[in-house]
Amino acid sequence: MILKILLILLGVLLVLVIGVWLGRAFSGDSIPEGPEIQPPAPPVEGPYAVAITYVNVRSGPSTEYPSFGVAPPGSTAQILSSSEDGEWWWVSIPTSISPDGTGWVSTEYVTTHNTDQLPVPEP
Repeated sequence: MILKILLILLGVLLVLVIGVWLGRAFSGDSIPEGPEIQPPAPPVEGPYAVAITYVNVRSGPSTEYPSFGVAPPGSTAQILSSSEDGEWWWVSIPTSISPDGTGWVSTEYVTTHNTDQLPVPEP
């Protein structure tokens, strides 16, 4: 009887673990890479992004580029421009994190404000 209950509980646990793994695998979420970073608050009047979840701040506009670190939910950063394909925002971050003080975040993981005046990137 106890063995039967343990097998049932083990089966339920296995189903939950597989469900979480599959949900993460097919949701498009990537596991954040690197240390947590905190970009400085952007000016209120300019374009800025707010992280809606943990987001990698990368050295280029693709997951192929290395991550400088992870910005936590609620982090804000001034937006400088967007990638040609419109899938990435180029943002200002401290030079202690990136040598040139910039990084890239995916548009999927941030909300934006005041971006109507951003220059359109050259193809």
